[in-house]
Amino acid sequence: MLVFLLGLASSGIVSAQTLPDRFSSRAECLAALKSGRYRAYVPSFLTLKREPTAGEEVRPLEANACMRMHIVGTRRLWVVQMAGTEFIFRAGQPVARYDCGNEVYETAYLPEPVAIRLPPPPPPPTQTFTPPPAIPELPPLPPVRRFPLPPTYQEPPDEDEDLEFVWDISPGVIGGPVRGDFRYPDPRRGDAPWRHRFFASVIKARAEMLTPDHNAGFFASLITTFSGEASKPEFQNIRGEWNRKRREADDSRDKFTDVKFGVKLPVGNIVSVGVGADYNRICFCQLYLAQNARSEDRRRFSTWGLGVEAVGATEGRGLVARAGGVLGLAGDRRRSFKQFYHSPPAIDFPPVTDPKEDAKRHELAASVELGIAFGANEADPAFVLKPFLGVTWSNWKSFRPNTHPATEFTTLLGWNGGLGFSF
Repeated sequence: MLVFLLGLASSGIVSAQTLPDRFSSRAECLAALKSGRYRAYVPSFLTLKREPTAGEEVRPLEANACMRMHIVGTRRLWVVQMAGTEFIFRAGQPVARYDCGNEVYETAYLPEPVAIRLPPPPPPPTQTFTPPPAIPELPPLPPVRRFPLPPTYQEPPDEDEDLEFVWDISPGVIGGPVRGDFRYPDPRRGDAPWRHRFFASVIKARAEMLTPDHNAGFFASLITTFSGEASKPEFQNIRGEWNRKRREADDSRDKFTDVKFGVKLPVGNIVSVGVGADYNRICFCQLYLAQNARSEDRRRFSTWGLGVEAVGATEGRGLVARAGGVLGLAGDRRRSFKQFYHSPPAIDFPPVTDPKEDAKRHELAASVELGIAFGANEADPAFVLKPFLGVTWSNWKSFRPNTHPATEFTTLLGWNGGLGFSF
């Protein structure tokens, strides 16, 4: 018997903890208040408590109510406040919770039943009873036809749920290996496979127009390099050995820019899926001095693709995980080589440019970020610090239709990390 009672008590606690304590609309909050399936919202930070000013007073709520107010980790959502909780009133309306200072923007109560009072019936008249005449027997009535009831009235959605503008800026770094391979019908001929490592500083920016729960809306993002370097490349000989060429000076670097934009759709309460377009531009730029000649070897890709990302977040967005990819649709690959020979006589060789090739880029990426709020107001912090760590795999496939037998595959594996700021 004792185990049975303890089981009932623990199940009651768990079910109470799983009841919602915040709602996205007035109608949803009032429905929960009426059914009893809710938890009253209790603030976790009490540092913004303030005293009433002129024209304001502190007094308790007279009845349970739904209020649209600032809460932790979001902007403005509807929550249930219990009768007896002290609020600051102005002109007869609550404007802020007294113990934490969170502002109140709207208040709604359940309608009270109206008692109809009827006048007492008049005393029965005094009269003599006269038996009624005999009623003849009537034929049976036809069956009653039942008609469906009209649909019940549904309150229109709350028009005050406007989209919110959120933007992040995240300086960071990225680095990893890059490798290029060529696939010829005859494996004994063609360009040699090459590889190198790169490191670059990057800046990431992201702007979003989101619903208050941050699960739907529109987004656009940009990531670009602004400094960095690439190691001296290695080339594979016919025996499979990797060799590095001698260079007196080297200013090689990999530079890229990536732009994404699209729409986010909710999948449940904490997961959303974004679908949109992706544009990528990258240059594997080899700039070096060797054997008294300055050489510039630039291999550029410009590609378009279909981008998809899935975002999962904890309540309050303290931890956010992203995973996505890009399916390449179109693009091109260009390569140019320029050399200037210094020793007398100095020779400035004309640039050699490969014919334009078709190219496609595919990508897989994943990252995690933390959200650390800073500011006195827990519901609307001054800014959010977002350290992040991620990995990106990209593969470019290029080929010259009908004129060149080789297909080139260039693969990049980049580890990235940094510190973002959200406002």
